[in-house]
Amino acid sequence: LGWRHVKLYFMIGLPTETDEDRAAIVDLCRKVRNTLRRYDRNASVAVSVSTFVPKPQTPFQWGPMLSEEQVRSILFGLKDELQKMRIEFRWHEIECSMLEGVMARGDRRLADVIEAAWRNGARYDGWNEHMRYDVWLDAFRAAGLDPLWYRSRRYDSDDVLPWDHIDYLLNRRFLWNDYQSALCGAPIRDCTYAECSGCGVCDENEIKRDVYAPASTYADVAEKPEHVKALELRHTPPSGTAPTRLLSLRCMYSRLGPAAFIDHLQMVKIFFRAFSAAGIRVKYSSGHHPLPKFSFGQPLAVAVSSEVEYFDVVLEEQISGSSLMKRVNRRLPEGVDIHSVQVLPEGTPSISDSMESFTYAIDLKHQLSHDKILECVERYRNAEDFTIERIRKNKVKPVSLKRYVDFIDISGDSVVCCRIGMDLEGSVRLSEILEHVFGLDDEQRLSVEVRKIKATFKPRNIPEAVSGKEF
Repeated sequence: LGWRHVKLYFMIGLPTETDEDRAAIVDLCRKVRNTLRRYDRNASVAVSVSTFVPKPQTPFQWGPMLSEEQVRSILFGLKDELQKMRIEFRWHEIECSMLEGVMARGDRRLADVIEAAWRNGARYDGWNEHMRYDVWLDAFRAAGLDPLWYRSRRYDSDDVLPWDHIDYLLNRRFLWNDYQSALCGAPIRDCTYAECSGCGVCDENEIKRDVYAPASTYADVAEKPEHVKALELRHTPPSGTAPTRLLSLRCMYSRLGPAAFIDHLQMVKIFFRAFSAAGIRVKYSSGHHPLPKFSFGQPLAVAVSSEVEYFDVVLEEQISGSSLMKRVNRRLPEGVDIHSVQVLPEGTPSISDSMESFTYAIDLKHQLSHDKILECVERYRNAEDFTIERIRKNKVKPVSLKRYVDFIDISGDSVVCCRIGMDLEGSVRLSEILEHVFGLDDEQRLSVEVRKIKATFKPRNIPEAVSGKEF
């Protein structure tokens, strides 16, 4: 298939894991590497390992987690073996896994620990560069709690668990039996094709054990189970029919108020679900992992609101702009609304290739006086060059703000309008403008209100936005 790089993912620390299991990781990696090298001497293998964390409402919720020393010993052992074969090895940060274990199995007393750690500067701990494990350990000590006790405790079947007050619709006895089956290596049969396993989800009234499967699944079976229904495959036209006429659209939407705090990936998922709930047929990509054909513009920083965001979507049906907006907007959260829709001719460049500049309104009223704002803007305008240093992968890269940033206007006492351009080499971030032009540090930038008010496209022959007529 022409693959030159293979990445393998493994997990360590499962309750029944043995030394032989870990040796098998090394053995499998060796076989994969040797197989690749037979076809391409430059082919490479990368290995990523994460640590198992027992999670509530799962069969392993009763079991303990490995200690920090055990995890470190296993990971470093794998690292030594794999590096002998020149296989790239990465692992989930050990301290982060330990903290996840405490949070997964903790009780209400951890509320004081979380607040204390936050007050002492713990932020974005899921990112290795921001993890401050010492701050968390101090918070545990201040609360008189031992994180090792939470991680290593083994519960019995009749123990009251910290999350037992939450009804998650699964039978507790089923989970315990599943846990015991796992410890002795006994599989539980899939209720899709066998008898009911008694998990407790189905009440055979409102929730039934209905399974949808293609007819080919039971082609060789004399009698398929009653709970299996015939599956009609959508997005697959019947043999001999004409292909569906596709419709490519560019939608402009706003994200204001509370929606400014929705990150980019969540916003993407919100639109996926809204179109699905509205019953609008979106075209899916081909391949082993088909995805809906959406294409979003440049990600917006969290807490920055916007009046002009864009995404492209390809539909398998013809629909008017007004109908699309009405059906989708009803299913979007507060602050998110589609305002216009354009039909895209074939060959239209992507949003990222089409954008020329964005205009932002930056309100500095909580940090700088009107005179100070004027002084900063004039200093920038009068400078022949305004170069900053950006550090990427331990390398320093000079970036000229003058190349991208233009201050258009200062309205009222504190609102600065600034246009940020972009080219093939990139652009600049708002945080860089606030830091280098206005001298604001990380904490001060948190109170600055920013709103995107305009987006400018490169000149293209694209129809005007429409919302009322049939496409």
